[in-house]
Amino acid sequence: MTPELIEALRTGPAAAEIARLVGQGIAETDLLATITSLRRRFDPDIAAAIVETALLRIRATAKFGDPSQMLFDRSGLEQATTSAVARHRAAQFDVGDPPLIVDLGCGIGGDAVEFTGHADVVGVDREDGRVRLAAHNCRVAGGPNAFHGIVGDSMTLAPFRASAVFADPARRSGGRRLRGLASYLPPVEPLIERWRPYTQAMAIKVAPGIEDHEIPAGASVEWVSLDGSLREAVLWIGTGAARRRATALPSGASVAGPEPDGIKITPIDRYLHEPDDAVIRAGLVRRVAADIDASMIDPAIAYLTSPRPVDHPLVTSHRVDDVMRFNLKDLRRRLADLDVGAVTIKKRGSPITPEELRPRLRLRGSRRATLFLTRTADGPLVAIGLD
Repeated sequence: MTPELIEALRTGPAAAEIARLVGQGIAETDLLATITSLRRRFDPDIAAAIVETALLRIRATAKFGDPSQMLFDRSGLEQATTSAVARHRAAQFDVGDPPLIVDLGCGIGGDAVEFTGHADVVGVDREDGRVRLAAHNCRVAGGPNAFHGIVGDSMTLAPFRASAVFADPARRSGGRRLRGLASYLPPVEPLIERWRPYTQAMAIKVAPGIEDHEIPAGASVEWVSLDGSLREAVLWIGTGAARRRATALPSGASVAGPEPDGIKITPIDRYLHEPDDAVIRAGLVRRVAADIDASMIDPAIAYLTSPRPVDHPLVTSHRVDDVMRFNLKDLRRRLADLDVGAVTIKKRGSPITPEELRPRLRLRGSRRATLFLTRTADGPLVAIGLD
C-alpha cells in the first residue's frame, strides 16, 4: 500500500466511508456496485482501497479486539499475530535499560501494538508501506509508548542496544513453505548471532513443527495455543525459561518439562481427557498426566484417562459410556441400541477419517454422542460418550 493511499484512508471522508461500510456489513457480493458508487466521489484507487479496507477490518475482528481504526493489507493481516498471543508474548519481556523493544519484520504491527504497552518500540521492515501501517496501528490501537519505524533489512541494519528483540522471519517464499530454521528469511542462527550481543533477551517466532535438533544451544521453545488450537512456537533466548513449554490462552495456563518417568498405561476408564494441542506438540503429555493424576491409554497416543472428570485448563474431559473394539457392524448396532442419531467424531491413532466414517454409520436415533477413534496395544478401539 502506497504512502498516499495510507494517508488518504487514515482520516477524512475515506475513513468515514470505511466505518460506514463496516457498520452495515459489506458483503463480497456487493463489491462491484459499492466500488462503482464510490468512484463518483473518490479516485478509483482510493475507492478500491476503501472497500478492501472495510472487508479486511471486518475479517480482523477475529484477530484484534477492536480493529475499528486499524489499517491492513491482505497478506499483512493474514501474517499478523492475534492480539491475545501478542499480548502474552509482550508481557514476558523484562523491559530494562534501555526500555526499548525491537520488532524485526514488524509487518502491519500486530506484535508492536502490544509491545507499545510496555516500552518504546522500533519496528523494522523491508517494505515502507508495512512500516507506515504499523506506525498507524500502534498510534490508534497501541499502548502509551512510542513506535519508531525503520525501513530496512534486519541482517544489514546496524544492530543497536535494546531490552528485547523480537523477530518473525519469513517462512514462505514464492508460495513455497520454507522448512527448517536455516531456510527462513533471514536464517535464524545468523539472526541470533547478529542481534544477541545487543540485547538481554530475544524471542523468535518459528513453525510449530520445529524439530528438537534445530533448537539452538541455550534456547527454549514455547508452544502457544488459543482456544484449544495451536497457533505458534517461539524460541526464547536469554530468559532462563525451561527448554520445552506449552501455554494455553486465554487462560495463560502453562506446563514445562522435563517429563516424568513411570506414567501408568491403563485401559480407558470412566473419563477420557484430551490434552491441549500445545501440550501435545511440546511433547508434555506425560507431564500433564502426572499433574492431573491420570493414566495414558497407550505410550504413543495423546489421550489420558481416569475414573473422575478433571477441571484443568490444559485438558478437556469427556465422559465415556462404552468402549469397544472397532468393528463397523458392531458399532452401528451399538449406536442404534443407544438411540444415537448424530455424532461428533474425534480421532487419535486411527487411519479412519470422520468424513469417511460418518455416512457409513447410518444413524437414525434421537440422541447425540461423541466417538473417539483410537488404538492401544490391544488394537483399534472406539469409545462412546453420550451427550
